[in-house]
Amino acid sequence: MSIENSSSAETLSVPVSLGDVDKDLAEIGRGKSLVISIDPVNLLRIGDTPMLESSTIQWISTLWHSARSDSIEIGQLEGEDQRLKQLVPSAPGVVLALLPSGKIKGVNRRLAATFRKQFIDHQSHWPDLAVSNSAFLVCLDSYPKGGLSRKLYADPSRGQVTDWEGFRLLVYDLINSVVEESKIRGEISRRVDNISSILFELFKNTHDHARIGVDGSVISDSVRGIYSRFYPIEDIARSFKEIKGLPEETDALGHYFHNILKSGPISQPRVVAKRDLSGFLELSVFDAGPGMAARWKGRDVSNCDPKEQYDAVIHCLSKGNSSSSTRGRGFGLWRVLQELIKVKGFIRIRTNRVHIYRQYAILEKLHMERHADGHETPKEKFYDWRKLYTSSPSEYPSVNGTIISIMLPLGEL
Repeated sequence: MSIENSSSAETLSVPVSLGDVDKDLAEIGRGKSLVISIDPVNLLRIGDTPMLESSTIQWISTLWHSARSDSIEIGQLEGEDQRLKQLVPSAPGVVLALLPSGKIKGVNRRLAATFRKQFIDHQSHWPDLAVSNSAFLVCLDSYPKGGLSRKLYADPSRGQVTDWEGFRLLVYDLINSVVEESKIRGEISRRVDNISSILFELFKNTHDHARIGVDGSVISDSVRGIYSRFYPIEDIARSFKEIKGLPEETDALGHYFHNILKSGPISQPRVVAKRDLSGFLELSVFDAGPGMAARWKGRDVSNCDPKEQYDAVIHCLSKGNSSSSTRGRGFGLWRVLQELIKVKGFIRIRTNRVHIYRQYAILEKLHMERHADGHETPKEKFYDWRKLYTSSPSEYPSVNGTIISIMLPLGEL
């Protein structure tokens, strides 16, 4: 995080770690006057840190909602027509450019409208043949025509979400867009059913619960989407090879990577890149809705303590629970946990004032429920991001919407 003091305001720049995201957002609650400075070059750099680029989407959305008029600055290039174009290569930049105009310095309504049309037209032709660092699809619910991605909606005009088979095809497109096929050696076909189930349930949840506020009104600036990125095993392993013990500040995701890559006793880990593990695939689903705790409570939860908000999110994840009155709903998020066990995945949830995770690389049989027929299913038990292996929630700043991020190892463990 970089905060530059001035006589009238403080300037927030693009975060450099997941920890900095929460530190930045905490500044909002202190009632300070903030200017948000977005350097497109820095937006590109954050993609090398797992889950940081997708988390910055939520950072952008939260700061945008709190920003005063004309308080967001983009880059240093001359010319208004160049400002929004600088944001195109990054998912957080695209989301910022798609949000309603009026808060970005030097960008008027005409420029913003032109950008939205160009982006949505371009997205309708996705994917192309090029392999990129990341891939993302965005749904702009307020856009009058074509704001819903055709890859995510079988019939955009009717708002009909693509079925499971459609998501199965989408998974092939996503993975082939972020990693060369030669590097995953048929891994897509082996994992496609698991990944499709996870992605389908998470995105369907945004359709069902994130477009409407707790007061029943349509969210006029609703932006939802899917983000995907592949992290080669060499890049992840490089961070651990010379480490004899994890630094104290290592976050939950770092522990997950370490648990998969290490060999030997935990006290003296010798981290190696396993020959049959090609890397890790991130799938993140984000929205600008009321948040999971607020949706479950059916009201604003800004005054609820962290434990009450945590309990509300856990209810959302429980089998048979749903804030929707539709018959048969309430199994989607719970089903995601079942699939994550099969693939030794990692899940991170950031919503309202809740920041939790669960990983299945080790202790995957912890907190399981045995049924009469002998099979086991995971209990809805999540750990606090900051405290690691405890569910007692810490104090976190409130965020706009929800982001659920999944990390999946590709290859044999």
